Amino acid sequence: MLDRLSRRWPHRTRTEKTPDLGGAIRVSAPVDGALVPLVDVSDAAFASGALGMGVGIAPTDGHIVSPVTGRILTLMPHAIGLRTDEDAQILVHVGIDTVTLKGHGFTTRAVKGTQVHAGDPLVDVDLAVVTGAGLDPTVLVTLMNAASFTGISTRGEGLVEHGDLVIVASLEEHSGQ
Repeated sequence: MLDRLSRRWPHRTRTEKTPDLGGAIRVSAPVDGALVPLVDVSDAAFASGALGMGVGIAPTDGHIVSPVTGRILTLMPHAIGLRTDEDAQILVHVGIDTVTLKGHGFTTRAVKGTQVHAGDPLVDVDLAVVTGAGLDPTVLVTLMNAASFTGISTRGEGLVEHGDLVIVASLEEHSGQ
């Protein structure tokens, strides 16, 4: 099944402008796992779209990598904010309510303020610690400033590996309509 999905959604490991899409931001899966539509995640703020458009991923491992090439603006063990050269603001949130763990079970692998490439390690999380605390380990990746882009599409179902394309947003100027 994963092979079939990979053929439909080409493997991408970096943010790039794409001529066949009129220029686009491409956001990759930051972790291996099964896609969960954002409206189905157990956090109301994410499910409502208040924190941007994106996807959830029920992780099969705890190695979280950068979904884009950009600068790390925020780095907490459970949440990473990145900005691309195209001004896309990406949030990677590891688990639901994991802030309550106060960093326990998380090991940061990156440094705030540094430039990272898609696929670079950001955080490792011990999923047994998260689930042992009764928390949902779903990893959320959103385009926080989605209103600044047009033609946003998200991959809706199936299994993904880190680096698989999960969000595409057009760089064309937003018409405001």
